[in-house]
Amino acid sequence: MTLTQMQYFSSVCQYQNISMAAKMLYISQPALSASLSEMEREVGFKLFERKSKGIRPTEEGLLLLEHVDAVLRRYNLMQREIPLISRNQNTIKVGFRPFAGENEFLRIYKDFERQHRDVLLHVNEMSNNTPSIYLDEGQIDFLVAANTMMPTGWMKKYEYHQIGEDIRQLYCHVDCPLSGKAQVSLEEFVQYPLVMWEGQPQLLSKITSILAQEGLTLNLAAVLPQLTGILQFICNNLAIGFLTGDFLDGIQQIVRLPMPTLRDGSPLLEQDAQVYVYWKKEIERYQVKKLFVDYIKSL
Repeated sequence: MTLTQMQYFSSVCQYQNISMAAKMLYISQPALSASLSEMEREVGFKLFERKSKGIRPTEEGLLLLEHVDAVLRRYNLMQREIPLISRNQNTIKVGFRPFAGENEFLRIYKDFERQHRDVLLHVNEMSNNTPSIYLDEGQIDFLVAANTMMPTGWMKKYEYHQIGEDIRQLYCHVDCPLSGKAQVSLEEFVQYPLVMWEGQPQLLSKITSILAQEGLTLNLAAVLPQLTGILQFICNNLAIGFLTGDFLDGIQQIVRLPMPTLRDGSPLLEQDAQVYVYWKKEIERYQVKKLFVDYIKSL
């Protein structure tokens, strides 16, 4: 039984009129009738019974129609998916973690796109606190994030390559009294409102705990859902805050502060996190994905 026969059979069942079905299929009525007769000989039972106002499927024909329509639905779905599958051959889905991965990824994006203009980088921002879940579920091919965001045992689970460090920088407005200081103490740090990103609950908890051990209380102005909100607070001299990214050096209203120091001279936060690109081991079977892997490993 051919696909064409199934399409003819389904159409005749729909219109219950051979003349009407032939017209909609753009074939002659005799050709359609001949195809149905050949199909009946192949299946071994009668497909239609004649009525005064046309024809209708027999009980056996209705049972066959269920299978035929299921095959045609799958075929039509395949036809719709083929262009997407073809396009996916040259598509790489990359997710990055804001604040610890964003800056490094943007450098990669610009350079890789210049070298491989026929490959499309489809980009997603992973604000979830467990961004590796998108990698596990196949929603992204590669993840750019700090190692501190990865689950226990990630080094055995994924392939990876380090591309940078998670460098937390404290910023303030140029008119803030802290601006221009070579050193900032914890006492000075807590005098000014601090704005934080809600995607860093561990960082906020860590800072709060350290200050509590020093007998100090954090002056928290706000916890915001977007990094742009933090930048707006700083640019309007409403708070100080942690930001990262090369683009910040071009904003004249803000300046980078030294990391506040504890009473023993150690910094409030250590720069101990590395930024990696992660991917599933089997992904290198695909040519365009391996192209990106080779590029990452060359960095």
